[in-house]
Amino acid sequence: MKKVFIVDDDRCLAEIIKEVLEETGYEVKIALSGDSAIKLLETARPDLVILDMRLTDIEGMVMLDLISEKYSEIHVIVYTAYEEYKKQQPSLNNRKFCNLLMKPLPLETIMSEVKCAIGEP
Repeated sequence: MKKVFIVDDDRCLAEIIKEVLEETGYEVKIALSGDSAIKLLETARPDLVILDMRLTDIEGMVMLDLISEKYSEIHVIVYTAYEEYKKQQPSLNNRKFCNLLMKPLPLETIMSEVKCAIGEP
């Protein structure tokens, strides 16, 4: 079973995404802060991290850099509701596994991106 971590301080959104992914057969864990995500990554390795760029305790780019440096095998999907991150998309695309999605987005888009990132049809 493929593992997905959702890192988002919006509990409601994270729970909705978790439910949809679990119904599709993924094992999903939620981290509501960057700190809890770091602790989770130290104990388990997901196949994919879905990362919100605006967390309450750590900037998303810092979290993305940490994942890229320490856990380069992990795929990352970044999502945000803030337009200024579109300007950073070229630097995001330079990372090995990274897609930038803009909120709000349909659950079908998330599912499609998850399947693509993990390498499933």
